[in-house]
Amino acid sequence: MRNSLKSGLALLFIITASSIAAKYFFIKKNTADVVVRHQAFQAETVSSPADREKGLGGRDSLCENCAMLFVFPLEGKYAFHMKSMEFDLDIIWISGGKIAYIARNIPHSFKETVDSPVPADMVLEINAGLSDKYHFQEGDDVKVN
Repeated sequence: MRNSLKSGLALLFIITASSIAAKYFFIKKNTADVVVRHQAFQAETVSSPADREKGLGGRDSLCENCAMLFVFPLEGKYAFHMKSMEFDLDIIWISGGKIAYIARNIPHSFKETVDSPVPADMVLEINAGLSDKYHFQEGDDVKVN
C-alpha cells in the first residue's frame, strides 16, 4: 500500500511538472523580449505565412510595451498592409540586429502597402509614436531574446 502511494505521488509529480514545463515552453516559443535602444518590448512572434498575413489585424489595441515581431526565413524586402487594423502603428524593419528602416505613424486606415527600401530579416510592429518617443533611428541596436 505504501509503495502504491509513493508511486502514485511520484507519477502525479511527474505529470504536473511535465504540464508546467510544456506550458512554459509553448508560451515562450511564441513570445520574445525585444530591446531597441534600451527600450524593452514583450513581442508576440509570428513566422508562419498565415500568422504573418493576419498580423495585428482585428485587434482593438496593443499595450504600451507590447509588440509583434515578424521573423522571416530569409532576408528580403517585405511589404505590410493595414488590413483590418483598429489602431495606428510604427513599423520597424530589422537587419543583422540593427534598425534598417522605420515607417512612422502609419494610420490604421492606410490602404496601400507599407514598404521598406532595404532588405530585412525581421519586422517589429509597435504603437504609433513610440519610435519618436524613444528616439529610435536607423542603425540602432535591436536585441531579441
